[in-house]
Amino acid sequence: MDPPDRRLARNEALFREVNESVRTLTEGNGNDGMLHDFFCECADVDCTIRVKLTNSEYETARSEGTRFIVACGHELLDLERIVLENDRFLLVEKTGGGGDEAAKLDPRK
Repeated sequence: MDPPDRRLARNEALFREVNESVRTLTEGNGNDGMLHDFFCECADVDCTIRVKLTNSEYETARSEGTRFIVACGHELLDLERIVLENDRFLLVEKTGGGGDEAAKLDPRK
């Protein structure tokens, strides 16, 4: 059986893939200051929360394959660290085996 940190990273990677499709739909749709809805990329497969980001913020999140966009309060501090925090979302970075799994599943690599 896979360690929990790797399994949770796979859950988050699924949401990241959905958001990549959402991002494609928002391209060219308004200026960069416009907020778009993206899915929370937390480890909870039942989560349906949306977070608002600009396209620039989204691209910053995608610059590293170990990073995920999550709603405030959805972070798992024993498995990830907060890289960026604001009133709309958190940008977290997976560490350890979960980070390795997340990087391996990065759709942009």
